[in-house]
Amino acid sequence: MGHLRRFLAGGLVGAVALVAGCSGPQFGPDARVPVSRRYVIADGSPAGQSLKLPGSSGFNIHIKQSRQDPGAAGEARSTADATAQGEAFAQATVSKGASAQAEFKLGHRIDNHAGGAQMMAARIAFDLEQTVDASDPPDPATLAKADLHLLVIDSHKRVVSKTVVVQANSDESRGSASLPQRRDLTVRLEPGESYDVVLYARVEASAGEGQTAEVRLQVSRLEMELTFSPAAEPPSATQPGAVPPVAAGPAA
Repeated sequence: MGHLRRFLAGGLVGAVALVAGCSGPQFGPDARVPVSRRYVIADGSPAGQSLKLPGSSGFNIHIKQSRQDPGAAGEARSTADATAQGEAFAQATVSKGASAQAEFKLGHRIDNHAGGAQMMAARIAFDLEQTVDASDPPDPATLAKADLHLLVIDSHKRVVSKTVVVQANSDESRGSASLPQRRDLTVRLEPGESYDVVLYARVEASAGEGQTAEVRLQVSRLEMELTFSPAAEPPSATQPGAVPPVAAGPAA
């Protein structure tokens, strides 16, 4: 368990990557959110407006799914859940040649109708519980794996920001841990686009003959505070202070 605690403690800082243009099918199914349930940054909205979630209406993205394959004579159990109030988990337990997966996506969709780009400053906090365990020594087919990411995905399914919260497997560390988490990020929201700010979790477990594997991720008390302000536009060539284009010289 000590190895796992050190891994999670080191992950509190988190790796943040701005990855505009990356496609996001590997981060679960797309959420269907009715227009009436989305948060809209309207044209003429004041700078510094903020959204605190879950609030009274809750998160508008909360989806989950799971799959099991018991194999010829194994046992497989997996389940997942995600609620509008900011609670979610995914778990899988297998034995004797079985495999299972579970995942959840929890967060909120934002529509930028402001007529210009906006900067979104996000402050996100939640409690995290994690279990990764498997038979020791493991068969080559035996593995428990857990991944949790904080993502911002645009309406073209491109991941524009990715923070790795958990990336663990039973080959490297086993045991359980529970730690509070906090993340801060800033993302540019282009006009006319929708953006999903979500936690996405996926767990997988497989077991060789005569072996077992177990994995679980649980998020509790998820809170988001999102603040929006107009993005500064780069100066055009006609604005004061702009650098004029360099004229091409004569061909050699």
